[in-house]
This record gives sequence, C-alpha cells and structure tokens, in this order.
Amino acid sequence: METDVIRVGAGPAGLMLAGGLRLAGARTVVLERHPQPRDIPKASGLGGRILDLPRHRGILERLEEASSNPQAAPRLQAPVALFHPAAGTAGGARAEGEAAQ
Repeated sequence: METDVIRVGAGPAGLMLAGGLRLAGARTVVLERHPQPRDIPKASGLGGRILDLPRHRGILERLEEASSNPQAAPRLQAPVALFHPAAGTAGGARAEGEAAQ
C-alpha cells in the first residue's frame, strides 16, 4: 500500500484532517488503536468554531440530518480583558460605541 500521509488517531480532528488531505489529493491512511467505536463518546457534540469545518466542506446539513438529536449549543461569553502592550492597557473591554484603535 502506498500512502502520502499516515494519521494516527480517528477522533474528530484526525478524521477531518484525513478527509481534507484526501480531498486535496493526498493518499491518506488513518490508524486507530480501538477496533470499534467507544460505548461512551468522548464528546457529546460539536459546537462553536469547529462547525466551520463541515460548513466549509458543504457537509454540515448531512451531519445534522445524521445526528440523533441536533440542537443549537448554548453560547457562553466570559468577560475577557486583553492586555495591549502598545497601549499599556487592557484592551478587551470597550464602552458601547467606543471604536477600536
């Protein structure tokens, strides 16, 4: 068997990487140590930016249709203040209407 890429691990990231490489023309083999899917999933779903990958590939609707219970994930926003070295201040939070510099 000839291959260009060997990917170890058939989790969500590994399978998306292998699929993307295959679509780009690479001969890809995925190795997984578990002979069958786990009884209890490691993740209960997908949400946030990770959904950009199947959306970009045009398969998000197929994934949702195959899901046993598709539903929107809650969106959590934590207060964040980022230190901006050039300004010497925390620049993550701004008053409403205040422009970024």
